[in-house]
Amino acid sequence: MPVSKKPRKKGQRARDLAVRKKFVRGKFKDADDARRTIASLEHQKTRQRRRCEQLGWLLGFQEKDSLLEAFTLSFFALERWPTTTDYSDFNQISSTLMLGALCHKCLGVVEQDLLEDIQHAAFMTVVCARLRNHRKPIPPANLEPVKHGLIVAQDLMEYAYEHERQALINVLKHNTHETLDETPGLREAHERFILGKHYEQVRQWELEDDAFLGELQETGKFKNGGE
Repeated sequence: MPVSKKPRKKGQRARDLAVRKKFVRGKFKDADDARRTIASLEHQKTRQRRRCEQLGWLLGFQEKDSLLEAFTLSFFALERWPTTTDYSDFNQISSTLMLGALCHKCLGVVEQDLLEDIQHAAFMTVVCARLRNHRKPIPPANLEPVKHGLIVAQDLMEYAYEHERQALINVLKHNTHETLDETPGLREAHERFILGKHYEQVRQWELEDDAFLGELQETGKFKNGGE
């Protein structure tokens, strides 16, 4: 039987793997190529999330790389914080910190200081997002506890994946966006969990910001009388 000499086209999986290898090796043609690679990884993550929703959490955990990429993208997002205008850069980090906190929970880790490190990182994420919302600079020192929290969260995720994968899946499959939206009080419980002792402070800020925005919408003016 004759064999075609025409090379086969790469499938989507092969293209995804090629992008991942390029990202890991760090061999980019130029800055634009690096940005395109990162954008492609973010697109992969979106597709993987949709597959998880359609096929179940178990399929989404067959590859450890997909979880590691979430943390890698978070570290890149952290570098963009001082100048970003995209709120998803903060949401990306909040999501991975929450993953680490859930891993701490499902593993039954005795060391509470690890969870407190993640909770402090989540609090600093709120602080930095608020600074950007108010068009104020983010002090470089604010980034360090967030970076440390991400490192702790990633270590917990890797351990959970290797040693308690089913427990991790069981925790996460009950914490989808749909479950949070449909279960009364669950979202607040999550916020209390990830923020720990900082929850009341963050809640107070939210009330202050809501009051400020309400007054601005009603009067069309800032408190100092400017338009």
